[in-house]
Amino acid sequence: MQDVLMSDYGVTVSEIEDVKTITSEFQPLIGTAKPEQSAINATKRSVDDHVKEEKYLLNDIG
Repeated sequence: MQDVLMSDYGVTVSEIEDVKTITSEFQPLIGTAKPEQSAINATKRSVDDHVKEEKYLLNDIG
Protein backbone atom coordinates (compact mmCIF):
# COMPACT_ATOMS: atom_id res chain seq x y z
CA MET A 1 0.00 0.00 0.00
CA GLN A 2 2.80 2.37 0.90
CA ASP A 3 4.48 1.77 -2.45
CA VAL A 4 1.25 2.60 -4.32
CA LEU A 5 0.77 5.80 -2.35
CA MET A 6 4.33 6.84 -2.96
CA SER A 7 4.51 5.99 -6.67
CA ASP A 8 0.97 6.85 -7.83
CA TYR A 9 0.21 9.83 -5.61
CA GLY A 10 3.60 11.24 -4.67
CA VAL A 11 3.07 10.69 -0.95
CA THR A 12 6.28 10.54 1.05
CA VAL A 13 7.16 8.10 3.81
CA SER A 14 7.21 11.03 6.23
CA GLU A 15 3.64 11.97 5.31
CA ILE A 16 2.48 8.39 5.81
CA GLU A 17 4.11 8.28 9.23
CA ASP A 18 2.50 11.63 10.14
CA VAL A 19 -0.95 10.24 9.31
CA LYS A 20 -0.28 7.11 11.36
CA THR A 21 0.83 9.22 14.32
CA ILE A 22 -2.18 11.53 14.14
CA THR A 23 -4.55 8.56 13.83
CA SER A 24 -3.05 6.83 16.86
CA GLU A 25 -3.30 10.06 18.91
CA PHE A 26 -7.02 10.41 18.18
CA GLN A 27 -7.88 6.70 18.46
CA PRO A 28 -8.94 6.93 22.14
CA LEU A 29 -11.48 9.63 21.26
CA ILE A 30 -13.20 7.61 18.56
CA GLY A 31 -15.02 5.30 20.97
CA THR A 32 -16.59 8.07 23.08
CA ALA A 33 -19.14 9.26 20.54
CA LYS A 34 -21.47 6.25 20.73
CA PRO A 35 -22.34 6.51 24.46
CA GLU A 36 -22.82 10.27 24.12
CA GLN A 37 -25.05 9.83 21.07
CA SER A 38 -27.06 7.15 22.88
CA ALA A 39 -27.67 9.52 25.79
CA ILE A 40 -28.74 12.29 23.41
CA ASN A 41 -31.15 9.95 21.63
CA ALA A 42 -32.64 8.77 24.92
CA THR A 43 -33.19 12.38 25.99
CA LYS A 44 -34.85 13.20 22.67
CA ARG A 45 -37.20 10.22 23.03
CA SER A 46 -38.09 11.30 26.54
CA VAL A 47 -38.86 14.85 25.41
CA ASP A 48 -40.94 13.53 22.50
CA ASP A 49 -42.92 11.31 24.86
CA HIS A 50 -43.63 14.26 27.17
CA VAL A 51 -44.76 16.43 24.26
CA LYS A 52 -47.10 13.69 23.02
CA GLU A 53 -48.55 13.28 26.50
CA GLU A 54 -49.15 17.03 26.80
CA LYS A 55 -50.90 17.07 23.41
CA TYR A 56 -53.25 14.29 24.53
CA LEU A 57 -54.01 16.14 27.76
CA LEU A 58 -54.72 19.38 25.90
CA ASN A 59 -57.00 17.55 23.46
CA ASP A 60 -58.93 15.99 26.35
CA ILE A 61 -59.40 19.40 27.99
CA GLY A 62 -60.40 21.15 24.78
